[in-house]
Amino acid sequence: MSEALEYIFGSKMKLRVIRMMMLNLGNEFTAKQVAERTKFDSIQTAAELKKLENIGFLKSKKKNKVKLYSVNKRFTFFEELKKIIDKCNVTADSKILKGIRRCGDVACSVLTGVFVDNKKSLVDLFIAGDRLNKEKIKKIVSDLEADIGREVRYSVMGIEELVYRAEMLDKFLTEMLHKDNIILINKIREKKKQYRKNLKNFYEQ
Repeated sequence: MSEALEYIFGSKMKLRVIRMMMLNLGNEFTAKQVAERTKFDSIQTAAELKKLENIGFLKSKKKNKVKLYSVNKRFTFFEELKKIIDKCNVTADSKILKGIRRCGDVACSVLTGVFVDNKKSLVDLFIAGDRLNKEKIKKIVSDLEADIGREVRYSVMGIEELVYRAEMLDKFLTEMLHKDNIILINKIREKKKQYRKNLKNFYEQ
């Protein structure tokens, strides 16, 4: 979805800036803050913000000699843009998220929080597995943050803890697997069987 919209909008930068601003309605940002969130050059970002202000999508004001940008909700195509941005949120087939499978022996991965508009969730991305590459996970989180222009809170746990929580019908895990969330990977049943088999073999030795 994002790749198609990048083509329609003309550039990845324009799409990221618009999406970041639309996902942070009511907030004001300097050009430097927008550049940091979208991971683009500050000079290019400032130029893009100026263009978006010129067409009426953004409005600005000065505070302590610093220019602050925010979305102009009276923009002619505001509602149409909002619907498009809502539809182009990160999905399970995102290139970024496909990289999660290459982070190690991943048994479970879930998108929640900001990705499904669940304001009660304490995390946005959950990953459980063994031999997880922390640097790869950090890179994925960084790319996601640049893609949506917001902080991504994430939680990581090992398979043994995952299986234990599953057996105990743990509240946190139950919430993660709620139908309203986006389940990227779910091998919990498989891992529980494997864990029980290993435990049985251990006691039979």
